[in-house]
Amino acid sequence: MKTNCSATDFAELAISQIGIPYITQEQQFNHCLDCGGLVIACVRECGINVEVEADYNTAKSDFSPVLLKYTRRVADEVATDKMRVGDIVLFWLFKEHQPMHVGIVVESESEGFDFDFVHTCDSVGKVCREEMTENWIKHRHSVWRVRGVQ
Repeated sequence: MKTNCSATDFAELAISQIGIPYITQEQQFNHCLDCGGLVIACVRECGINVEVEADYNTAKSDFSPVLLKYTRRVADEVATDKMRVGDIVLFWLFKEHQPMHVGIVVESESEGFDFDFVHTCDSVGKVCREEMTENWIKHRHSVWRVRGVQ
């Protein structure tokens, strides 16, 4: 566990989880994660306490309010044009403007993209890194900065 995490440290924690199995409703660093669990686990690895209640494990059909609740517990919303490495990004997928997915912003590995992000990919069954393409940007709901991560 780290303390006094920088935004780069937080992003590197997310990168360290690439390849970890995706299991819904899980938040176990280095073991198994879902999208919200990736963020919770990385926040905890930075020494920030996050209390998780039963609603996290039961909100399968309408995850949006639960995702926003836990994000607000640890982070402050910032303007989308201020997004930087180490921020949390929420996406809407099916219902416009209702966030249902989350990832952590990391540096781009590809020319032509400002950022990549790390998230759980249920289609491939693990944590992965993806380019922040126009399609993802179009589905971006909000950007958040973790309190205590500099």
